[in-house]
Amino acid sequence: MISAISAGYKFTIWQPPSAGQIKQKFADLPYSPLQSETMAKLEELDDSAAKTHKKRNHGSTRFFVFVDYLFLLIFVAFLAFIIFKMVGM
Repeated sequence: MISAISAGYKFTIWQPPSAGQIKQKFADLPYSPLQSETMAKLEELDDSAAKTHKKRNHGSTRFFVFVDYLFLLIFVAFLAFIIFKMVGM
C-alpha cells in the first residue's frame, strides 16, 4: 500500500499483491487453488429417480393453440385494415 498525507488528509492507495505473496499465502494449504484442476463429475446415485419424474402435461395446450390463432387472426385483420385504409377502399 502507498500512503500519502496531503492537507491534513491521509490517502491510501491499494495495490494488488504480487505473485510471490499469493503463493506464500496459499503455501500452507493441503491443496493448491492455484493449480489447474478439473471439477468432480456428478452422477446420480439412483437412476430410477430420473425416470419416475413425469413430463409436465397439464392438458392446456389446446387453449394456448387457440390463443395463438386468435392473435394471428387479430394481427391479419389489423394489417388488412391498414392496407385498405391506405389504398382508399
